Amino acid sequence: MEGEKMAYKMMNQDFVKLDKFDDLNFIHWQDKMKFILIALKIFYVLDPNLQLIPDPTPQDTEQLKQQRIKREEDELIPKLFQVGAIIAKLSPSWNNYRKKLMHMAQELTLEQIGTHLRIEEESRIHEVHMANAAKNSSEWWYDSGATIYVWNNKMLFKEYVEAGNGLEVLMGNHNTVKVLGTGKVELILSSGKKLVLTNVYYVPDIKKNLVSASLLFKNSVKSYP
Repeated sequence: MEGEKMAYKMMNQDFVKLDKFDDLNFIHWQDKMKFILIALKIFYVLDPNLQLIPDPTPQDTEQLKQQRIKREEDELIPKLFQVGAIIAKLSPSWNNYRKKLMHMAQELTLEQIGTHLRIEEESRIHEVHMANAAKNSSEWWYDSGATIYVWNNKMLFKEYVEAGNGLEVLMGNHNTVKVLGTGKVELILSSGKKLVLTNVYYVPDIKKNLVSASLLFKNSVKSYP
């Protein structure tokens, strides 16, 4: 575990961070990658002649036991960088939470970070559901299975384009309804931040606005302070 922590700290140093590969700096990029893998003591896995270590048996020599221990320890380091990669790929709206996770990254497993992210996402969804823009909660319908946003009030659209291609959507009651237009809707959260939902369908025939959980934190949602 101590070696894992040291490797993590080393990878956070600017001098070992890889430059973005742009097809023009291959030699420099390759040398730096080799240096990093050697420093992490895992460069040997690229050896095409690397032999598989057999399963443990009572007849194992001490040398074979040590090789197996080393191989197992080396496998721990890439798991740490998988955690770091997940944290690094969080959307800009997660910047503050990303900083919190970075302080915990050395201790987190892949399963633990998945749990943390699910809890945070559920908290954010609840915040959106309680947004000031929906003063009456009965006007909203939050659907974890929905794949679109649907609004029934044209006045709430910040940007709007008429739909002239006969677009229709299938609702949960298996009836189709006509989409009159699409656009952007801005929500003001209880925290004071704003969420901009894009590609929102305008369907005046629905009774409640439909919020899709699956789209809420993808590219179609932008957060502003």
